[in-house]
Amino acid sequence: MVLLTKILNSAISYEVGRLRRASFGKGNSAELFLETMLGKDIWEINHQKQFREL
Repeated sequence: MVLLTKILNSAISYEVGRLRRASFGKGNSAELFLETMLGKDIWEINHQKQFREL
């Protein structure tokens, strides 16, 4: 029983530690989106689909 408890505690702390190390960004996605929309590069991309004969 003690061994099972140790194993379970180890698995739980591994998962928690793994989630803490995961990158979820810095909470500034709105700022980055606005920055992208205000930049000229996004507006110079050709979005038109082009079909070619095979």
